[in-house]
Amino acid sequence: MIYFPVFLTVFMHLVLPVAFIFWMYNAKAESKLFFFSIVLLYTSYLVFLWLLGAGWGWLGVFWPKIFAIAFGLALFLRIKKGLPASWTVKKWSRPFFSTGLNLVLSAIFLAYILTFLNARDFEGEALELEFPLAGGTFFVGHGGANKNVNQHYPVKAQRYALDIMELNSFGTRARGLLPGAPEKYQIFGNEIVAPCQGEVIAAKGHLTDQRATVTDPDNLLGNHIILYCQGHSILLAHLREGSLKVEVGDMVSRGQPLAEVGNTGNTSEPHLHIHAVLGRHVEKNDIAFIGQGVAMTFGGRFLIRNDKIEN
Repeated sequence: MIYFPVFLTVFMHLVLPVAFIFWMYNAKAESKLFFFSIVLLYTSYLVFLWLLGAGWGWLGVFWPKIFAIAFGLALFLRIKKGLPASWTVKKWSRPFFSTGLNLVLSAIFLAYILTFLNARDFEGEALELEFPLAGGTFFVGHGGANKNVNQHYPVKAQRYALDIMELNSFGTRARGLLPGAPEKYQIFGNEIVAPCQGEVIAAKGHLTDQRATVTDPDNLLGNHIILYCQGHSILLAHLREGSLKVEVGDMVSRGQPLAEVGNTGNTSEPHLHIHAVLGRHVEKNDIAFIGQGVAMTFGGRFLIRNDKIEN
């Protein structure tokens, strides 16, 4: 089952962009309109992937820049080679329908791009926190104020949740494409620090770390800590077995070590899940589902998918 999403991610993020570049350069366009419909389709698709694509952390966050440079070079060479003399296409011809299809697909991608524009438009007042990880380059896999950038958004309590990974020196979050061993993920074992001053109101740390792609929906949160800070409950989930440095009732200060990132609970790979809920909550349904999710900022920054954090 894991092979299909891997194949789809590689196909959408790598194969299609390369194919579009070759298609544009080699297209025997019968009109300028047809040619520029190809250019618009590729441009809208690349911007769509750059902003909304969820696979760059797997494949390398540098790829969109490479594709943009390659596309610009190919476009320059193609125009230099010469364009068709006519602007129009013959009605009901194959290029006529191809041009129409390109424009329709471009409109679809542009519509998705427009949803990205409000991805930072959260409701209410944000809770200012300290970023809970240090010593690396971190990457938001899911996060933001709409469902196109944040898989958690439809769930009331998790509306502004973040799934945070770490990038290695190659710009990927793991050694290999979705490896099974959690130790191959850059973030696994990283120290988590308290994002605020407050009280530990829930803590669990005995669950065994799973292999990546093996989820545990019966223990949704996995090993976790819930802090009560400034009238909010802050959930830090999917922690490493035996790594907790605090217990229920402890008072913690900002930046105090709490635990390590692991791979426990309903997660497919090592990462840190964090979200804030208004009020004091320790019950799973309250903290995970029905509580009132609150936006979080870190250094005044509201994070969304594909944001990078140097810390």
